[in-house]
Amino acid sequence: MTAFSLTPAVADAFPDTLVALVTATGLRGREPWPHTTTAVEELEQQLADGSWQPADETDPRIEAWHTAYRSFGTNPRRIRPSVDALGRRLAKKGTLPRINPAVDSYNVVSVRHGLPAGAFDLAHVTGDVVIRHADGNESFTPLGEPDTVETPKSGEIIYADTTGVLTRHWNHRDAHRTRVTEDSTRVAFILETLHAARDGDLLKVAAEELQGLLAPHAEQTTVHYLSPAQPRATAIAVSGGGPATNSSMTLTEEAAPRRRVGERPTVSGIVKAVQGGQGGPDAGGRSHLPWLRPARVLWALRAAIAPPGRRCIRAAGRRGRSGGRTPRSGAPTAPGRSCRPYRPARPDPHTRPAPHRLPPVRVQDRRMRLLPAPAPLRLP
Repeated sequence: MTAFSLTPAVADAFPDTLVALVTATGLRGREPWPHTTTAVEELEQQLADGSWQPADETDPRIEAWHTAYRSFGTNPRRIRPSVDALGRRLAKKGTLPRINPAVDSYNVVSVRHGLPAGAFDLAHVTGDVVIRHADGNESFTPLGEPDTVETPKSGEIIYADTTGVLTRHWNHRDAHRTRVTEDSTRVAFILETLHAARDGDLLKVAAEELQGLLAPHAEQTTVHYLSPAQPRATAIAVSGGGPATNSSMTLTEEAAPRRRVGERPTVSGIVKAVQGGQGGPDAGGRSHLPWLRPARVLWALRAAIAPPGRRCIRAAGRRGRSGGRTPRSGAPTAPGRSCRPYRPARPDPHTRPAPHRLPPVRVQDRRMRLLPAPAPLRLP
């Protein structure tokens, strides 16, 4: 099993990152893939009749990657993100390159949705794959150039395993060692976005579309997601009969399930979670499930057993997380609601404060004015 992880430094620099990991096992790359062929031909036809255009650098999806490239010292006009380079090539030539069915599948999904994509043959990956900053001592062999060895500069974001670099400049170019061929049987496909709040749904649609192209030609396919909140996932080779056409989200022990926002806990659910060990502390002394920490268990139990119409005893005048005022002391709450400890709202770290604007300054025109010459004096 190969684990994929996102380092804290990358997560802090790009807090809205979301990576889809589509794993396919038992791939049959030498048989015809009619669905992929049709998808490529339809996209090229849409480009020809003008009903669709690939995203360019003015598109917010591509512009975000250009900004990210500049942040770690890469010129995106010279070294472009993979989806940008592929879209420019498609717009110029009118056709997508034909490599092999697996590569053609993620290429057509990538350029259709404007999201960078790549793939690794897991049979040639050593250890775990980490998205991290380069330290300047790694080696990289570009795809198609087995005799070329490059050294990524320090600070550049790379995909790397225990042997070397798998992808340079985050998603510019993959390595020759882990290239996907027609004989690759266990492959991890990558789709990425830097704005999960805006493009998260688009990424999930693209991952499901790619999984739909792979499933008829694989024994099993799974979908995992990496993000700063869930920085680690394992590409698990699931054994089973027949291809799986539905997307499955496999959570590993490094990323325990979270309670949905707005979901009301129950006494039985809390007891089962505690008895099952889900709320136990990890090596750092923190609970795997944040909502099972002692302080939250108290109000969760109180919320579960509180009868409808319970009277709130909080002080009047405080503002809740949503900004509205709480009921006055002794006022009954709405049915099904309960009193929770007051927690002040935290500022959104992704929202910039409004810049302080000074009032406009009026500059007076102090240009020199010419006065008429005095009249000559006349003596009597």
